[in-house]
Order: sequence, then C-alpha cells, then structure tokens
Amino acid sequence: MKKTLSFVLLAGCLVMVGEMASLPAAFAGEELFLIAQAHRTNVEDRIEEQQRRIDNGILNGNLSRSEADVLMDNLNWIRRRYHQLRSDGMLTHREAQNLQKMLDNNSQMIYKSKHNRIRRLY
Repeated sequence: MKKTLSFVLLAGCLVMVGEMASLPAAFAGEELFLIAQAHRTNVEDRIEEQQRRIDNGILNGNLSRSEADVLMDNLNWIRRRYHQLRSDGMLTHREAQNLQKMLDNNSQMIYKSKHNRIRRLY
C-alpha cells in the first residue's frame, strides 16, 4: 500500500513538473513578476510601518531625538539598499530575506528604544 501510494505521488509530481515545463514563457515570467511584486510590497509596507512607529515615538515622547536619529539612519540605509537592489527590476528571494532580516533588527531596536526604562526614571 505504501509503495503504491508513493508511486502515485511521485507520478503526480512528475506530471505537474511536465505541465509546468510546457507552460509558455510568458506565464513563467508572470509568476516571477508576482513573486517579486509580493516581496516589494511586503518590504515597502514594513518600511512605512517602521517610519510610522518612529514618528509616533517622537510625538508621544517614547523616543528621544537622538534615539530617533539613529533609528531613522538605519531605516534610511535599509530604504536606500532596497532601491539599489530593485534598480535591476528584480528582487531575488535571498535579497528579500536579507532585507527582512535588517527590518527585523531595526524593529527590535525601535521596540527597545521606545521601552527604555533607564530614560523613564528621570
């Protein structure tokens, strides 16, 4: 039973691969475009969200001006790097992962700066 099921699954995968190979190149390019578009939107949304968090931190007093300057420098660097990577019209999966990691690190820095207990004592 297990051998039969494994064979059926393998055959199904091979059929799917064969069908994908027979797709016109236009569909393959469209799929890559949609993947690149998804990465672009996610990175841009996260950059905008972090910008909003920094601005709100300044307005409500959770961030000092010097903390906000450091966070904005980081965010501007990420923003410039993103535009450099997109200049060729394509954002690879690895590039998107690196950008996401940088955004994760900056997000943690924003959180830690906004919740800095030492600054709140005085």
